[in-house]
Amino acid sequence: MKPKLFPLLLVLSFFILFGFSGRVSAGSYGPSVTVVTGTDSANNHWAYPTATCPAGYMRVGCSGWYGSAAANSRNGYFGTWPVGNSGCRGRSADYTSSNNDPTAYAYCVNNDDLHADMEIRVESSSATASNDEAVATVSCPSGYERLDCAGSYNYARAPSRNGYNGSWPSGQNSCSARAWVYQSRGDVRAYAICGRMEDGSDIDVEVEMEQQDGGDGWESVRSSCSVGQSRVGCSGNYDYYRSNSRNGYFGSPRSGGGCRTSTWKFDGYIGSGPSGRVSRAYSSCMLIDGPSSYEVYARKSANSDDGATGEVRFNGGSWQDLEAGPSETYLEGEQVTIEARGTGDYQFDGWSSSDCNDPDDSVCVFEVDSQSTNWVILTEEEDETVPDPEDYTVNVFISSQSDPGATGEARFNYGSWRSLDTSETFTDGTEVTVSARGTGDYRFDMWNSDPCGHSADPDCTFNVISDTTLY
Repeated sequence: MKPKLFPLLLVLSFFILFGFSGRVSAGSYGPSVTVVTGTDSANNHWAYPTATCPAGYMRVGCSGWYGSAAANSRNGYFGTWPVGNSGCRGRSADYTSSNNDPTAYAYCVNNDDLHADMEIRVESSSATASNDEAVATVSCPSGYERLDCAGSYNYARAPSRNGYNGSWPSGQNSCSARAWVYQSRGDVRAYAICGRMEDGSDIDVEVEMEQQDGGDGWESVRSSCSVGQSRVGCSGNYDYYRSNSRNGYFGSPRSGGGCRTSTWKFDGYIGSGPSGRVSRAYSSCMLIDGPSSYEVYARKSANSDDGATGEVRFNGGSWQDLEAGPSETYLEGEQVTIEARGTGDYQFDGWSSSDCNDPDDSVCVFEVDSQSTNWVILTEEEDETVPDPEDYTVNVFISSQSDPGATGEARFNYGSWRSLDTSETFTDGTEVTVSARGTGDYRFDMWNSDPCGHSADPDCTFNVISDTTLY
């Protein structure tokens, strides 16, 4: 008979337990892994903690943990399994004990940390146990790499030897899960989370396993990935199951990296069975064989002026002082944009490298195919101060060829008439119109000097470029 379902208080939280990204060698890298946790309250009823990867992340592993052991047979942790495309769900039954919240963990990889798209699929298999041990085994299909293993057992309210004893990587590309069933019937299910890179590059997953043989009470064992590898999942199992209700299996990721399996062992047992009490912790450790990565450097050229200073930035990022020897790491085939500028009294004056060689363009764009050092030429800025324009005088006089005693007037740019002789000051390049007329018994006859020539038009227009006298 299945337990009655009670209203559950679901508590979800998101935090990073472990994040590491490092280049191990050219072409191999471990993407950053974020662990999301979800808890659910268990107190005299079923609990179903659920953890879900955020948008933009892929679920690559699942595991779970339950912190209560010293209680009757219906206390126990019954596994964690993948749900949907991005979630992990756990299950535990708690009966007449204190409130201990089981936890589900989802291991998530940011799509932006991968050089190409990764395809994830989940395979599962079940085995039915009736008063005996049940082991389910499942394998990833050809072309897929096993990333992590998970498992669950769907029957809890039974005598003490019913329980779920964990899941683990088995064989080259398989996963197994195990449960022990006594005086009842239940199914154990194994899950394999499988992945492949869509560009055909290899995924390499190594399994690190540690085990420990123990006596009564709590026992914990830990395993860890090597530096540079990404822990993409944890699993564990416990070999001793013909014992009383306080035997149980409790697994979780370790804060800071690695995996932990904890078990509670009590010497009482029913019937006969294996005498070993071995706990095992498995860490799934991933490297991706992707494009090679190369350093792209920017340096000040020896052809720069003494004491010249400048900055560069990569792909629109922050400006960096050239004296600090800035560089960035890029995957083979990535496009990089380097922008350079002078600082203080200095200016960009060209590049000196094979990738960046346009002397007139301070922005250089190229595709990375090897290590690259790009030399920036900096020179002192030229004095580009524009001098203030000069002022010139325009004079208007009565010509000596005029009749004796002749009188007249002139005006500038159609302003007020002034008696001759007169003058006005203008800025270099200014267009000016000078008008002339006779007064009294005299009339205007013609101009008698450049730039008006001998024009009979009393209005003369020209651009002022020097001191000028008109007659």
